[in-house]
Amino acid sequence: MIVALKPAREAAGMTQRQLAERAGVTTRTVIRIEVDADHRPSVHTVKVLADALGVTINDLIHDEDGTDPQVATPEVPENAESAPPLSAVPGRS
Repeated sequence: MIVALKPAREAAGMTQRQLAERAGVTTRTVIRIEVDADHRPSVHTVKVLADALGVTINDLIHDEDGTDPQVATPEVPENAESAPPLSAVPGRS
């Protein structure tokens, strides 16, 4: 997973410090996400950054090969059983 933060930040016309302040994170966090390809921020951190930029989490996250991970649909074998509806689970109504 790659967080494409820098292009989104630049498109919003913000500095790293401005984004950090608006998102409630440290400037170091923003810098680390932008420059360290191996850094894996928490979902919460990506969410507050996306909110501060006025974009969605999906706008920021990409697979290592540059594709959108939300587009990939897993293949389901033809003989796979579907999960029962929650109403069929004991204790659920």
